[in-house]
Amino acid sequence: MLRTRHIFLLVALCCLLTLSCGTTHDMRRGQTHYAHGEYYAAAQSFRKVYNSLSAKDKALRGETAFSLAESYRHISQPAKAAVAYANAIRYHHFDTLSTLYLADMLRMKGDYKAAANQYRQYLSYSLNHRDSLEAMRGIRSCSLSLAWKQHPTRHKVRPAENTLLSRRNDYAPIFADAHTLYFTSTRDEANSSREISDITGQHFADIFYAKRQEDRPWQKPIALDTLINTADEEGTCCFTPDGRTMYFTRCRQIVGRHNPAQLFMTTRTDGDWSEPVWVKIFPDSVSSIAHPTISPDGQFMVFSSDFPGGEGGFDLWSVRLSPLPIGLPINLGPSVNTPRNEVFPSFAPGGALYFSSDGHPGMGGLDLFRATKHEAGWTVENLQSPMNSSYDDFSITFQPDSHERSGYFSSNRNNPRGTDKLYLFTIDEIQLLADIDVTDQDGNPVVNAIITIANDKGFYEQRHANAFGRYSMPLTPETAYSILASAKGHLNTHADLYVTPTEADTTYTLTLQLANITRPIPIENIYFDYASHVLSPQSAESLNHLIATLQENPNLHIEITSHCDYKGSEAYNQRLSQRRAQAVTDYLTAGGIQAERLTAKGMGKSQPKVITRRDLRRAPFLHIGDTLTENFILQLPDASRQEHCNEINRRTEFRVIRY
Repeated sequence: MLRTRHIFLLVALCCLLTLSCGTTHDMRRGQTHYAHGEYYAAAQSFRKVYNSLSAKDKALRGETAFSLAESYRHISQPAKAAVAYANAIRYHHFDTLSTLYLADMLRMKGDYKAAANQYRQYLSYSLNHRDSLEAMRGIRSCSLSLAWKQHPTRHKVRPAENTLLSRRNDYAPIFADAHTLYFTSTRDEANSSREISDITGQHFADIFYAKRQEDRPWQKPIALDTLINTADEEGTCCFTPDGRTMYFTRCRQIVGRHNPAQLFMTTRTDGDWSEPVWVKIFPDSVSSIAHPTISPDGQFMVFSSDFPGGEGGFDLWSVRLSPLPIGLPINLGPSVNTPRNEVFPSFAPGGALYFSSDGHPGMGGLDLFRATKHEAGWTVENLQSPMNSSYDDFSITFQPDSHERSGYFSSNRNNPRGTDKLYLFTIDEIQLLADIDVTDQDGNPVVNAIITIANDKGFYEQRHANAFGRYSMPLTPETAYSILASAKGHLNTHADLYVTPTEADTTYTLTLQLANITRPIPIENIYFDYASHVLSPQSAESLNHLIATLQENPNLHIEITSHCDYKGSEAYNQRLSQRRAQAVTDYLTAGGIQAERLTAKGMGKSQPKVITRRDLRRAPFLHIGDTLTENFILQLPDASRQEHCNEINRRTEFRVIRY
């Protein structure tokens, strides 16, 4: 029995030693993979170590969980990374970056409330200004992201056409011309499709292109020949404006070594690409150079690199291409670059620079940004939702001649496996409209009124209002319009309109009032002091408008009539109203209207107002056809309504006596 017990102890000890040796081996293997940037392989090893450890091994479990989380973070697996960071914190791993990166992963999952709480926790740990800035940037990003989701831009985003998609990674699209799209893919047709990258856990990538004819679907993508696509990883290409030279990224695959991305160049002759040559920009051979893009004029290349001397992580750099030889690289500076990563730059046909970053305030992971150059540096704008999501959004290209209103980009949104897909985006045209309402002085629609439209860009046309006196028309931004309405038996009127630039749908509502010459026409907002015939300054606007109407209608002769309420004697009101009518006439003649075209007549209280549709806006308690006599007003239930009716009776009108 004792001997059997010893045998059991010996077997148990051997198992523990074997387990310990295996754990140490897997840990070292994971660390080696991580040091070489082989994050997928590193994650495999660290996960194996973590699962083999006892819950009592808190320190080692915390360290391993952090290493596992870092590996997942590098291969864009935020859900797995978040769990691993949370485990690192649970086992008291000392590195406060666990809290920061946990917040990043929660933000990448779209859980902005939980992410903001973790950023605040990290802020309480901050030991220096840079740490505080990171935390505050994260908190601000969460707040902005929620606002952007609630108020999306005009972009419409949907998966690219099925022909362009595969079960693997498809990313980094670039238009070579309006009918040819290049992109990077790990699909089964890739030359190295049987190999799995220790860096990404995906097949090695190759460069593909697809063609289409006018308004026809994309044809099946084709891989470039084996001069370009090799057993190594190729991707992210760009072209000179003449289309004869292509630059692209290649990552050599040498096991057990750090393999930086390198820049290659090839030229096309008679439809075939030449043997690519390495383009050495930096003096060292350990810095990566990736994601090249060429300015529309072909003068400069912008690329991403981790070369020392930048802001940190991957930065964007610029280098002169023309005239040859290639110039010295220049860092785009802190307005564009951050301590984190700026990658996948691209130029729009108009020259605007776009790129992706996880260092500027954003929705999570990589976001798409637009950079505008000016004398003081660069202005960087987030493209917001729906172009950006909480996941990685990167590598945008624009359909030629679309004025940046359509194109493709890459994203791993809505994909639990984290696979990159191509997405198509468009921007709806901004709708600018004029809704024109043509009414008479009583607010009734003028049916079939003639509307004459002219603008400062040579446009001119005449249209008819509909049966409701309405007409709608599209407008052009930054354009001045003159709109004239006319109808038989009515006075012409017009309105001037300038359409300002805007990013939102806008409807300009215009009411053009055509005075019916068969009925008295009210002159709005004519004011006199109590028992006075002196015009108040507030009357000037309406009277100036009447002067303009008389100038537009030079044959028009009118009679100005002034009315009083029932208060006071008939003789007194007659004299006061005559003086008030004359005051209006004097103002018009002082404004350049000939006196012989004007007649002043005081009506006293002899013509109480008959309520029209227009009057109901001022006094909704009345009805069309009510006549505001003294008896009618006095029977109203309260003094305020009575005084309101007296104000309506105290009015100035004109009627046409010759036209």
